[in-house]
Amino acid sequence: MKLLITGGTGFIGQALVEHLHNHGHELTLISRQERDERRFCPKRYLNLKWLRWDFSTQRGAQGIEPHDAVINLAGAGIADKPWSESRKQLLRQSRIGYTKALVKWLTLQSWQPITWLNASAIGYYGTGTESVTEASPAGNDFAAQLCADWEAVIEQDISWPCRKVLMRFGVVLGDGGMLKKLKPSFMFGMGARLGVGQQGFSWIHLDDLINAVKWLLDNPAFEGAVNVTAPEPVNNKAFTDALAKAMHRPAWMVMPAPVVKLIFGEMGSTLLLSGQWVHPERLQQLGFAFKYPDINTALDSIFR
Repeated sequence: MKLLITGGTGFIGQALVEHLHNHGHELTLISRQERDERRFCPKRYLNLKWLRWDFSTQRGAQGIEPHDAVINLAGAGIADKPWSESRKQLLRQSRIGYTKALVKWLTLQSWQPITWLNASAIGYYGTGTESVTEASPAGNDFAAQLCADWEAVIEQDISWPCRKVLMRFGVVLGDGGMLKKLKPSFMFGMGARLGVGQQGFSWIHLDDLINAVKWLLDNPAFEGAVNVTAPEPVNNKAFTDALAKAMHRPAWMVMPAPVVKLIFGEMGSTLLLSGQWVHPERLQQLGFAFKYPDINTALDSIFR
């Protein structure tokens, strides 16, 4: 299968590219900058091409050959920095603006992909203490609106016949991403519970996420929204304790909620202090097998 991939040089993207390449797919990675290609160094990948395209000017990528599917992972990291107004604008532009431009560009080609897998996030549901599934409504905070508007591009702007899959990712655990940021503090025994520690934490091991994306790609009857999370969400205290145990370090500290809000602002209040209890109902109903369903097994596999 010929696959067009955006966001292929990120934490999730690199792992997905390697997995799909090893399964014999022909991959084309969309890049705006030459440095992405140099940083990624995909010389060992025989079936990988680079497509230089500037979505802001619609320049480049003339006469591209047909591809069977798009996997759109583009988007600036939502938890990388506090949500200033300029940061919010960047988060929206890197997701909604980019995806709109990508759809518009493909609409003008002589061919269109028959499958579109788009990243989204469980932030779609907002925060709370209730369990949610794919049938639950969207929330009303910034993260929820961001996800809803991003998904709306796929639902409304793609005008050709196309299978659309909206992948709502939980927090991804692997050798990178969030754990890369937490590792130094936990290594020095400064791992801390956030606030009261009872807020829900909906996560997924990177290996399970990659297998789920491949599974969704290979199942042509599947479409619509899908929660890509582990079947056993935990609270923040349980996650903190499990991470400390996996790293063989203590984690007795607490970062009080006012401190979290002072340092991280709205982003901290939404993503760190107000949890989510998200369940992958559709994946489970259709028989997807999780390799790492519980937090202890998942973290042990990363730090062993």
